[in-house]
Amino acid sequence: MKKNIFILFAMILSCLNGFSQTLTPSPASVTTGGTVTVTAAGESVFRNYKGSLSTNNLEFVTVPAGQNIYLKVDNITQTQVFNDLGSKPSIFTFKVTNSSPQSIQLTLPLTGVLQSTFTPFPEIVNPAYKQTITITVKPTATTPVPNEYKSVPFTRSCGPGLQGSVVYYTVPAGTFTAATLDAANALRDADIAAKGQNNANLHGTCLIVYTNPTAISGSFVRDNCGSNSTPGAPVPYTIAAGQISSTISAADAQSKAQIEFNTKGQANANIVGECNPEPYIDGPTSVYRGNRVRYSVKNFSAGDTFAWSISDPSAASIASGQSSTNPLVNILNTGGAQPFPFRVRLTVTKTSGVVKNVDLTVTSLYCTNCPIN
Repeated sequence: MKKNIFILFAMILSCLNGFSQTLTPSPASVTTGGTVTVTAAGESVFRNYKGSLSTNNLEFVTVPAGQNIYLKVDNITQTQVFNDLGSKPSIFTFKVTNSSPQSIQLTLPLTGVLQSTFTPFPEIVNPAYKQTITITVKPTATTPVPNEYKSVPFTRSCGPGLQGSVVYYTVPAGTFTAATLDAANALRDADIAAKGQNNANLHGTCLIVYTNPTAISGSFVRDNCGSNSTPGAPVPYTIAAGQISSTISAADAQSKAQIEFNTKGQANANIVGECNPEPYIDGPTSVYRGNRVRYSVKNFSAGDTFAWSISDPSAASIASGQSSTNPLVNILNTGGAQPFPFRVRLTVTKTSGVVKNVDLTVTSLYCTNCPIN
């Protein structure tokens, strides 16, 4: 009797050691948040899964490498218990999420408990039986984003003496789609770069090029100096012969050259030309009678000399500083109740001997109770 029990036990050990258990995932590719079903195979009454499986995030192997931080496995649950009589394998399910924007291939280590359901030998247990499964976890599907409209000009390539026409290569909105707008527009731009010039060479034309036969030269005076300054010396400007082209005729090229000379010549003078500051009188233009007012000269040069005068001696007089840069002027109490205009004049003699007169019109006002300075 003891011999028979020993033989039976040896047979059981042989079965336990010789039978291999495997785990198979379904589906092999799942979108983040989806559920994976793992089905065992190779189980027997002597060796089958009991309880639930477990896994360790630190042991994940990913492609691309190092993506463990984006993956999470939850709720590993046994949904079917092994039953040899009904040919039912152990089945487990779990939920997997992927927080990265790309698909990740995950090799997942699963540790389970294998034990015997054979009643005489319940102590035959493997508490750390580890298997691996490989699945692909895809990110959340996104709605494709269409590209924006873009049209780019290309010039047909032509031989010497010929001018190619301009042909636009256009990519309508929505021609390409991608996960982001930038990616969709990058596809659009790549298409333009690859096909734009070829399209112009295929559909464009080549025209004879004419140039202006005659040079145009002249000078321009700066015309944007503003007040209290005068333009300096004229600025020369030239359009050389052959500088301006036309696909119509030489006469048309010459006409375009004249237009460019007139436009750019003046613009050039307004940039590089000089503005010379001119002396001017600074001070009030309306004053009450009986007051004293001080005027001054601006924009004068070293060595200039000055002489101040009043156009109507009955209205005002120079109190002091007649030859200085800031004379004091008496406003006389004459002229009745009506406003009385007069002119303050400054005569400036430059070091070159040039004499310039600068005038400022002033109105004296009547006031019965105004303070007197």
